Amino acid sequence: MTTPDDDLKFLAETDVEFGRLKGLYKALEFRLKIAEARGFVDAEGAQELRKAIARTSSDYCHLVQVFNETSIEFHTLEAQRFTAVNKIEVWRSVNASRNRGNI
Repeated sequence: MTTPDDDLKFLAETDVEFGRLKGLYKALEFRLKIAEARGFVDAEGAQELRKAIARTSSDYCHLVQVFNETSIEFHTLEAQRFTAVNKIEVWRSVNASRNRGNI
């Protein structure tokens, strides 16, 4: 079990990584749209066929893979940070109750 100090240290040490992953995650959303649009413009045929060609291009498929990997990393770190914050809040609440004599 971690202590509030451990949780605070974890939050402080993961600030930069969390910001980096969040930025990558957001940027990849736009890169996917750009890759799809580029494939759509380059393809010929009916609209649905062009959309299918765009979404199966190697560039688009590669970006989907990178997006998924980044999404997993980002959301995992986000959940870990959320847990650390909640553990700190529980600790604060318990200590506040102790100080008031409620526990």
